[in-house]
Amino acid sequence: MSFYTRDELAPTVVLLCQAVSPGGQEVGTGNLITNGSRLFLVTAEHVAKKMKSSGGFIMSGLNDQPVSIRWSQVTKFHGDSIPWVFHEEADLAVLLMNPSQDLFEQHFQKRFVPLETYHAENSPPSRDTVLTSVGFPLGLGIGELISPLTFQSRASSGFLTLRRADNDQTSTFFVLENPSIGGYSGCAIYDLSVHKLGAVTTTGDGTMGYGFMHGTVSDDTGGKLALVTPSHYLHQLIDLCLAREETLLTPPNRNADCYCGSGEKFKNCHGKV
Repeated sequence: MSFYTRDELAPTVVLLCQAVSPGGQEVGTGNLITNGSRLFLVTAEHVAKKMKSSGGFIMSGLNDQPVSIRWSQVTKFHGDSIPWVFHEEADLAVLLMNPSQDLFEQHFQKRFVPLETYHAENSPPSRDTVLTSVGFPLGLGIGELISPLTFQSRASSGFLTLRRADNDQTSTFFVLENPSIGGYSGCAIYDLSVHKLGAVTTTGDGTMGYGFMHGTVSDDTGGKLALVTPSHYLHQLIDLCLAREETLLTPPNRNADCYCGSGEKFKNCHGKV
């Protein structure tokens, strides 16, 4: 049982950003997660698909100085695409990371949240639980210094089957009372299990991750609510990623199905050159 504060979770997220013309950028939040000795970067699928292999992500360094990391520094390429693995239903993407020992010791030590911190059961959080998000809305928090932003909310529903905003496919979500904002997509949603009321601090059963921000649902009145992809999908996706680990680390047959789960041949997907 582990407890994380918001300050302790801040170093576990990174800003995913991809320059687009003219003068704009696509942004999202990535989460550093470990399962045993395996290291992963987790974000929303619709964010991952906007990233290009020539780019990378930004994380905080010493004294909150921004540190830019190239994709080629943390994973192996077998074509011209980042080797994400996608869930067949949920808006989730996982990248198996393989940084050098020097890079890990310099920038990544003590930044990964264990997979067991994330709720594995197919059940939503209580509506009475205070949920905390850590991420980079609109790319804010990055300049001469870098700092992710946090916000708190509560679940306003149990599980619902709704259409994804990015591809119109159905998936399971739960809804937050407050809306999301661009750049928070992909950020993790936690029950910190630490509650303060005046001078009194109480603790529960330990910090638990319950999902990842998908986006918003809105109507013509301007009302918006945030949709969260439940964390049990993460456990399924990590299992899939580990099952394909050898393929991810060595060049697959170009006529084989792509490891990402798209259903396309490797040569037409992540192996395209």
